[in-house]
Amino acid sequence: MGKDILGSVRSVTNGSGQLEDRYEYDAFGKPYQGDLDNGMNLGYMGKPYDSNTGLYNYGYRDYKPEAARFTTVDPIRDGSNWFVYVNSDPVNYMDLWGLSGCSDQTNSSNQTNSTVYIPPTMDESTLPRLIEIAGKINKTGYAMLPEETWSQGTPLYTSKPNDGCFARASVIADLLRDEGYTVHYAYAEAPLMFGEKAPDGKRFNYHIAPAVPVENEWHVVDPYHYGITNGQNSPGLVTYSEWVDEQQPKSHGLIEGYNRDGSVAENPFIQSAYLNNQNPNLSIPEYAAGLLKYYNDTGSLDYKGCGD
Repeated sequence: MGKDILGSVRSVTNGSGQLEDRYEYDAFGKPYQGDLDNGMNLGYMGKPYDSNTGLYNYGYRDYKPEAARFTTVDPIRDGSNWFVYVNSDPVNYMDLWGLSGCSDQTNSSNQTNSTVYIPPTMDESTLPRLIEIAGKINKTGYAMLPEETWSQGTPLYTSKPNDGCFARASVIADLLRDEGYTVHYAYAEAPLMFGEKAPDGKRFNYHIAPAVPVENEWHVVDPYHYGITNGQNSPGLVTYSEWVDEQQPKSHGLIEGYNRDGSVAENPFIQSAYLNNQNPNLSIPEYAAGLLKYYNDTGSLDYKGCGD
């Protein structure tokens, strides 16, 4: 596909290089030429577009180009208007994730005064390594790099019905960040249990897994799921849309993996459990690894972090 400087998809060709479709948008991203509902839904800024609702998925919230507004409040409360798109100036500014990180104009040179940390989007060259890491985790059930031995890995599963996905997500995210990946968290509320079908199938309370932005798409590292990435099998790695489609949750979204200053932000579920920690030497991912082992051994999630 051909993209412009903003990352907006402008054309799609087939395997022979013949043009199949061309796309045009107004200044705020509303498509007026091209079919974004025929197997290709990436449009303005490269964001997924739902032709039924007229909304783009910006990761943190949905954007309605017809109204030049986001549908929900800015999660970081940046600027004075928490719904407007880039201060109504899409010519000079852009918003990467629905955080309004580039919306505050301070002078005629179009600088910004936003202190919001915008995590880098990984380029496509990082996908093969991500596929390799996710495959190793899927195959072994351990958080470990492909070249590591069992003794260097961290076991991720328990024998209990609720196997602690919130702790597992933290352990895997820590491994991915050490490899240089930007990591947030994909979250699903009331997802279907495995093998169940909507609308009456049994559901978990929630599920959470690490998510990595590659190019203009989120990829979820979840050992429970099996996907196809760039035409090859990718066990343990699926796109965010596939992850949601498989679980059909009541609601879903992405949780920030970084604070405004760029420091790591853990998922809120492991942060809540970490309040039990009585060992100041343990980081949250280390606590999460201990919690998984403790839960497997005792059946209790009341892990204090002290080897009890």
